[in-house]
Amino acid sequence: MIRARTAAWLARTEMRRAGGTLWFCVISIAVGVLAITLIRSLTEGLRRSIDDQAQRLLGADLVISGSEPLERGPAQALRSALEAAGARGAGSVRFYSMLARATPRPDVRGTQLIRVRAVGSGFPFYGSIDSSPADQWPRLAETPSLLVDPGVMRSLGLEPGDRVRLGQLEAEVLGAFIKTPGSPAAEFSMAPYVFLHERHLAATGLLATGSRVQYEQVYALPPGLSAEEWKDEHWDAAVLGKLTLRTSKEAASNVRRFLSRLSGFMTVVGLVTLFLGALGIGSAMHAFMSSKLDHAAILRCVGATSKDLFFVYSLLSLGVALLGSLVGAFGGALFAVALGRASAALGAGLLPTELALHLSPNAILHGVAAGTLSTLAFTLVPIWRTSAVAPLRVLGRSGDALRPVGARRFAGAVGVVTALLAVFVLSLAETESLRIGVLFTVAIALALGVLFGMARGIVALASAMGPRLGSFHLRQGIANLHRPGNQTSAVIVVVGMGFLLLGTLLILQSSLQQLLSIEQRGDLPNLFVIDIAPDQKDEVARLIGEAGASEVELNPMISARIGRVNGRSVDQSRVQRDDVQRSWEDRMRTREYFLSYRGEPISAESVTQGKFWSGRPERQEASLEEGLAKSLGIDLGDTLTLDIQGLPLEATVTSFREIRWQALRPNAMILLSPGEIESAPKMFVASLRLPGVEARQALQERLVARHENLTVVDASEAGQTALMILSRVSAVFTLLGLLAVLGGAVIVGGAIASGRFARQKEAMLFKVLGASRSDLRRILSAEYVTLALLGTASGWLLAELIGRAAIPALFDAAATVPYFALGALAASALLLNTAVGLLVGRRVSSHTPLSILREE
Repeated sequence: MIRARTAAWLARTEMRRAGGTLWFCVISIAVGVLAITLIRSLTEGLRRSIDDQAQRLLGADLVISGSEPLERGPAQALRSALEAAGARGAGSVRFYSMLARATPRPDVRGTQLIRVRAVGSGFPFYGSIDSSPADQWPRLAETPSLLVDPGVMRSLGLEPGDRVRLGQLEAEVLGAFIKTPGSPAAEFSMAPYVFLHERHLAATGLLATGSRVQYEQVYALPPGLSAEEWKDEHWDAAVLGKLTLRTSKEAASNVRRFLSRLSGFMTVVGLVTLFLGALGIGSAMHAFMSSKLDHAAILRCVGATSKDLFFVYSLLSLGVALLGSLVGAFGGALFAVALGRASAALGAGLLPTELALHLSPNAILHGVAAGTLSTLAFTLVPIWRTSAVAPLRVLGRSGDALRPVGARRFAGAVGVVTALLAVFVLSLAETESLRIGVLFTVAIALALGVLFGMARGIVALASAMGPRLGSFHLRQGIANLHRPGNQTSAVIVVVGMGFLLLGTLLILQSSLQQLLSIEQRGDLPNLFVIDIAPDQKDEVARLIGEAGASEVELNPMISARIGRVNGRSVDQSRVQRDDVQRSWEDRMRTREYFLSYRGEPISAESVTQGKFWSGRPERQEASLEEGLAKSLGIDLGDTLTLDIQGLPLEATVTSFREIRWQALRPNAMILLSPGEIESAPKMFVASLRLPGVEARQALQERLVARHENLTVVDASEAGQTALMILSRVSAVFTLLGLLAVLGGAVIVGGAIASGRFARQKEAMLFKVLGASRSDLRRILSAEYVTLALLGTASGWLLAELIGRAAIPALFDAAATVPYFALGALAASALLLNTAVGLLVGRRVSSHTPLSILREE
């Protein structure tokens, strides 16, 4: 039995003798670990930034919010409890509206969709809201005045002192507030904010019955009173009162949720990169261990056992794993710090907090652990094969280390199972989700299986078709795809996986861009008019018709909650209390809905179960969106008791619907038949399509001039905002994709290096028969070009199949395949992998027959 010190000395000796072979392993694992560490550093840094600035971002410690005024009922009881404990409070009201210039100008637009935030004296309790000109915030309480988002100032051509109309209120523009990251003014919203003092809110006339308003009371808590503990103690009372409690730790919850989903997706991309690196390690270690079979046989002859050899080469593999992992982990952490300094160019200004990225020990440890685990898992079979070598191998070079054939197959099966187990453990550790871990592992297994099957089919095809080719060099190059020592399967799997990753991301990005480019889709409405009162409906319809709009739909919207199902209250006891972690199902149980009614389905929906009513049935019927029904456990025939602004209304569920929200038609998760619901307080929503930005702006100004309460949303502008965010996110994905391509090129080099000795023997025979170096280079070029082409084509085919199947299912939209971008990517992958292959294989043509014979 070899002692540990001797085994370590032997492993170090073997590593020194390996030359450049092991560098393929080091670089492969370093690239994968760099991606994992970079992603974790970025997400940890942003989460830490939000946590550090949470109080200033919210401007308070705790917020009570609801859709009704908070001066009565359960809300008043919660407020009294806080104030009795010494908390300081201030009011806040949020709603969407239109801001218009009091005096129109022909050179600028006259109206702008905004989100009003009316706040009381004392707000914010933490941080500050700066303005330009300076010190304008205290003046909000003095006279009817506004502080306006800088973008709105530019859009409407406003200057300090100008007059604007907000509903029925004419107010002075004091200036622009400065969106300093980490201040309450930096909160993200799909419409720009405008600040107003709460005392001037009633004069706007915008708080009509049925309006979509969020009432808030924000508090600064005294020392010793924990916001989290107080929230937990009063949670049940808040839920019963249809109120929401939010602490400063849940500040920027929308950003946190987006970050959580984005980081999960980026982590999956990083795991694919790490997986490709692990494949490269397996390929390079296979080449390295193949060259060590004779050394291992000599060690067996002098008394070493198979266990000794397994120990020695496992130590060598561990050393390579640690070296590559440390390089990648520190590289990824330093790269994240560098990105933090250049974060403004990547869109950090879109975030509500200052992005502070520092060297993350936690991310480095995760990267080292992930790299080490993946290396050990993917080198198990090559080490096992080498340690099982027979001592008689010193007498000749024929024979395999693992015999019989069943043993080799068993070793391969163990290697596959170990690798997939490592993939599952890594994905579970990185995403902290059992579901994602299982799905990712299954997806990797399926992709590998398909690519490996395609590779085996290509080998069989090359064997059958190669001899029929006319060109000698092409014939020999194709023959290399099925000769002993070929790396066809390894290269096609690696190149295919890399292109599959990048190709799928390109198709996803292109499809989302097409989905959000509303101007380019003539089948979608691009303008929405909200908060139309019943007595305004006819005139609004007339103005829309005079503007020449098409695809016009006008639907009632009524604010309501689900009070009971079959006489029982909706179970809210298991609702996640953390706003960031709250699931879609949790929100369905606590939210307020905007329901509608009509006599027949529309084109953007289809009935999946039950029967939709016709006309006006005798009793009140309801049709639910099928996902809502499943989340709340509602079945056909159940009776819903709806709370419509304090008044109960019963309806029987007679059908479920699938709603295509991407069609942008006014729709509702709860749809009622015409009947008693028609007498409920309501507003109307109009959707229409009007080509031309000028025509839409003119219609907005006419509508708002006649009816100050209307809110007009240009969907094209919202789509452009989403496209801007998508482009910034795509920059991060492109960076990760480039890491995957780099890792793929390194892996291809390792795979080709592992088959180089077989090529050297073939080159010797060709040279003996009179072939020149040029002939050998042309043969190798034909082989490597064909390998890269087949791997790229396999990845392209899978990416397009997955994209065309997944995007309609996920987004209810046709997949858009960017053939030009994919073609450019394919050409780049082809050139890169061919160049790497020729670079690694350049020594094959330079060897003389005597040098090969000497090695024999």
